[in-house]
Amino acid sequence: MKTPLYLTLVFSACLSLVAAVSAQEAPQAEGGLAAQIRETPPARTDAGSRKILETHVQVIGGKEQLAAIHAMETTYELKLRGQEMTITQTQVIPDKAHVEIATVVVGKTYTVTGATDGTTAWILDGTAKHPAPLEVDQAEVKKLSDYDFVSPLVDWEDSGHTYEYLGEAKSSGRKHYLVKAYSPEGDVTYYYFDAKTLMLTRIGWKSIVKSTIVDNDIYATDFEKIQGVWFPTRFEIMLEDQPLGSAAATSIRVNPDISLSLFRKPEHKETWLRQQ
Repeated sequence: MKTPLYLTLVFSACLSLVAAVSAQEAPQAEGGLAAQIRETPPARTDAGSRKILETHVQVIGGKEQLAAIHAMETTYELKLRGQEMTITQTQVIPDKAHVEIATVVVGKTYTVTGATDGTTAWILDGTAKHPAPLEVDQAEVKKLSDYDFVSPLVDWEDSGHTYEYLGEAKSSGRKHYLVKAYSPEGDVTYYYFDAKTLMLTRIGWKSIVKSTIVDNDIYATDFEKIQGVWFPTRFEIMLEDQPLGSAAATSIRVNPDISLSLFRKPEHKETWLRQQ
């Protein structure tokens, strides 16, 4: 399971951008507020959660089909607070990832790119006056590759997280099974599974915005089966139960041929101008 701090987004794509918006509004508070949204994990995952998670993995394609996925390229159209963006996300297991976010401002396209080749992490801000690739902490851009292609629960058994079944809950007017996940640090995420299909249709968590604890939710509203695996393709993004934006996958490529040069930091030559 991957908890929401993401700069990248299938669910991760959306989650990352919501986190990015929160980060732009204000730095996350430390200390007291952060401690308030963490909880002590239970000693072990209960039987109810285990059954739901095992069935969910089987429903979306099964371990064998999921293990056959070693690379993905997905393009999303995102609308977030009136702004439209195109996000192209490429990942090669186990540690290579590349995300490009493009937006049009007054007829001109601007791009921001983040990537890691597993060793070097870098970003390239195309909105800067003199764009140049900048190396960053590998731990920061590692978030680009720290997600699962189809569901954040594909590798739930090996995630180090603990899960607690909370019972039935209503979401979007339908009965769901609600599972609460705890990271080793105590960060909490809520997963809603449709009671009929066991598809993951909603993820909820708390974050800190402007020194206030707020509720965040991502709703998966449509799915598409590709090469035997169900992928979420349409999302609604909510903040404090109010619409924040939406995202739709316009292209999903499973196991495409991807040049590893995509993930390497581009070369950049400085040009110095000397006044005569």
